[in-house]
Amino acid sequence: MGLIMHVFAKIIFVAVGYSIHMYLGKTLAPIVYGQIGVIMSIININYNFLSNGARQAASHLIAIHKFNEKDLIIKSYKYQILIAFGLSTINYSGAGLISQILNHPELKLHIQITSIIIPFTALYFISIGILNGYKILVIEALSAIFYAIARLSLIPFVKMLPDSAMGAILGFFVAAVAGCIVGHFGILKNVKLSYDITTKIDNRDYFRQIIDFLSFFFCITILLNMDMLFVNAMVHDGNQIGYYTGASNFSKVSYYLLSAIYLVALPIVTTQYSEKNVDGCKKTINNLFVIITGFILPIVTIAGPICENLMEVFYTTEYRAAGLATEMLMISQFFLGLFVIINILICSTKEKKFSILLGSGCVIIDAILCYILIPMYAIQGAALASLLTNILGVIVSIRKLIQVYGKIWSQKLFKIIGMNIIIFIIMTCFNAFWRSDNFIHVLMVCGVSYCSFVILMGVLRLIKPNEIIRLFALKSKWNS
Repeated sequence: MGLIMHVFAKIIFVAVGYSIHMYLGKTLAPIVYGQIGVIMSIININYNFLSNGARQAASHLIAIHKFNEKDLIIKSYKYQILIAFGLSTINYSGAGLISQILNHPELKLHIQITSIIIPFTALYFISIGILNGYKILVIEALSAIFYAIARLSLIPFVKMLPDSAMGAILGFFVAAVAGCIVGHFGILKNVKLSYDITTKIDNRDYFRQIIDFLSFFFCITILLNMDMLFVNAMVHDGNQIGYYTGASNFSKVSYYLLSAIYLVALPIVTTQYSEKNVDGCKKTINNLFVIITGFILPIVTIAGPICENLMEVFYTTEYRAAGLATEMLMISQFFLGLFVIINILICSTKEKKFSILLGSGCVIIDAILCYILIPMYAIQGAALASLLTNILGVIVSIRKLIQVYGKIWSQKLFKIIGMNIIIFIIMTCFNAFWRSDNFIHVLMVCGVSYCSFVILMGVLRLIKPNEIIRLFALKSKWNS
């Protein structure tokens, strides 16, 4: 039940995000939407910092039942509050410099005000980390759902207030407070502390746990937002910034879906590897990649080629200008999600240093490519920089994954990848002579194409329901 609720929570999160951006893109001028995009990028960077580190450390350390629970919870709050204080200080004191670098000096006050959201977001994430550690997964998922739905308050705030960016900030503030309240209510009602274990974890060991989780996801956070920040700093056309804001937000669906996969992958593969069950690891990893290429990659290969139509019906006709950038970003975000999953699998063998070094290298490469390509190709250059960086990261990660686990690919996997290439070519040819500004028509084309693809895989017996059920059964066993 907990796993189903987690999947449902992720769907709600994605749906709410798309609803918000669809409203903003359709009702605001691109230049105003671009300003809100700056604020949302900063909020998202803080969000990703706070959702990784102390949250995972709390979950992991509580789950292994080796240390005093009361002490663990106190340390979890202490370190999360310290991280939040640091981020709030940077946001508030550095707002002037940040706004100047991003070519939006008028947003200095807005950036300062975002620091108020940070403590509540920090408390929300540490609460769901504790709930996850105690495996109170339904309440954890409900907290996430409340957080996602509360973000919809952004829409009336943007509509009512003359300052749209301030309305966006208020919406995120309401969401953080709502998630925080529900998460802590869940802890108070459901967590029963055990006093059987008196051993307390050393502060240095706990901090090392946080750094291990935070270092890699720090790189991912930067990679998620690097192109958007460079566009704001280097592109001087406000409309182009607005178009890229739309493209960037629209393209993240595959990343969000893939980010949920590691919740399934990490505990299963970690357990199998610790039991020296390498063959089990290989089978689990292959099944994961079959699911990824069979159900998530088709979203990219079907929607990517018709991005101009999608941008028009999702936003307005003006946003067709970002069609190519959106297509590249959709592919890029898929590779970034894949990059995260592969490195999570590598980290499950305790080889965390490789992932941290590779993530850091990709950040540097992405920054260099953005600096070179944006002056040459504007927003398309930013998308291309992101795409090239993430493809390179996946290639290097796959080489390491094979070194760690050996051969993990199956003929079935290559067939599914081949089918994705074919559907991508078909959709590209179809898009060459098809244009529509009707939301229902575009949605039907995507829906029919995707369902046909999945049915064909079933007919060819490339995807078997029992394999998927078995994989999720392993996850449920781990959660029990």
